[in-house]
Amino acid sequence: MFFYRFMLFSFILRNIKSIFTKLVYLAIFSYCVSFIFITMKDGISVAFSYKNPKDIVVYAYTYLKWCYYNYNSLTYSTFFKMGVSLIVPFLLYLKISKINWKKFFRSLYEYICSLFKRNGSNINIGVKLGNDNLVNDGRSIRNNYRNEMYNIKKKAMINIEGSIDRMISEILCLKNKKAEEESDKKNDIINGR
Repeated sequence: MFFYRFMLFSFILRNIKSIFTKLVYLAIFSYCVSFIFITMKDGISVAFSYKNPKDIVVYAYTYLKWCYYNYNSLTYSTFFKMGVSLIVPFLLYLKISKINWKKFFRSLYEYICSLFKRNGSNINIGVKLGNDNLVNDGRSIRNNYRNEMYNIKKKAMINIEGSIDRMISEILCLKNKKAEEESDKKNDIINGR
């Protein structure tokens, strides 16, 4: 008996990291499922009224237990809500797991540094290599893209405003033409033509 306990203990010690991460993932997943299910069932205000995550999970557990014992009285919408509340957190997990975190944090760092850099200042914030050369962080390229995007937006807005003006003038001209035609018809009827 001691041997089996020792083997179980050594297995747990060897895999403590994976066991802990799976438990954390299970806790976060159950919270997300419960939150989404309550949101779909009762609304977002009810889901946010629960401050403690434990209360949300307990509420969802009691509702699911009620669903288990009252299976015959459930509707398709309840099954749909349960399915969506299980699928959405899983898809969210897949999206988050595919993020390249090193690249994400580096781009976040560059963005934060660009916020502090003034347009007129000569301070160049970059990453230094071993030979003290600054790596080009692409700010000049980004500025060119910003200028191009601004020009494209400006042209699109001018085109949209022009088409709206043409549509309004056509609508107003049609109304005026119809009013003139009706008055001409009334005048013709009155004059006996």
